[in-house]
Amino acid sequence: MIWILIVIFLLLLLYRYNLIVPESKGLPVLLYHKISESISDDLTVSVSMFEDQIKYLKQENYNSVSLSELINYVYHNSPLPENPVIISFDDGYLNNLEYALPVLKKYNFKSVIFLPVKFINDKNKWDEGNELLLSASQISTMSNENFEFGIHSFSHTNFKNLTSKEIENEITQSINTLNDLKINFTPAFAYPYGGRPENSTVYQNMIDAFKNYNIKLAFRIGNRINPLPIRNKFEIKRISVNGNDSIKNFIIKVKKGRIKQF
Repeated sequence: MIWILIVIFLLLLLYRYNLIVPESKGLPVLLYHKISESISDDLTVSVSMFEDQIKYLKQENYNSVSLSELINYVYHNSPLPENPVIISFDDGYLNNLEYALPVLKKYNFKSVIFLPVKFINDKNKWDEGNELLLSASQISTMSNENFEFGIHSFSHTNFKNLTSKEIENEITQSINTLNDLKINFTPAFAYPYGGRPENSTVYQNMIDAFKNYNIKLAFRIGNRINPLPIRNKFEIKRISVNGNDSIKNFIIKVKKGRIKQF
């Protein structure tokens, strides 16, 4: 009986940590939100954890890739470096400037922040929060550092629930506001909450709107490593990193995409 229990435990362990799944080759795109001096939760990674993760990527010879480089790869066949990785942040929290930027500069890594454009110079009001977001002047300063900026919609609304016209308005308002604020941005989009329209006609209208307004790439969640070449430039998967991830779990995510749950 004891041997049966041991075998079951080992099988669960293999499944839990993806140990029987081989490493995936391709492009991991890591998704962060907040970086904190001490807090770790579902949306927040402590600065010490973040540095351990970036240090690991550096030691393992990962090369951070910008959105501009990825666009050139997808559209013009420009080569990516070996072991490419994209480090992305959603929502544009001020703590990305305070805590993430020094770490990225230390290890010479690039990153992208996807901005919910309506809330620049404001707080995270879409979830009734009170946390400071980046100002336009701060964004302009960071654009000359290790960050570039993409679009995370205008009002941080789930596209799953919007009409074709509402989606087009989200895109146009984002672009027009960024231009009015004189913020340099890369024409790439991250879906709020990872949501996309379920209706096939609305979905296709969204893709057409991206193309009409020169949006080159769009990112979902998915927790998978993207095989290269990119199969669908408007469905690029990202891997969620949260403050509950040990460095072991982080490494599994980078190499295999996700941690199994049971």
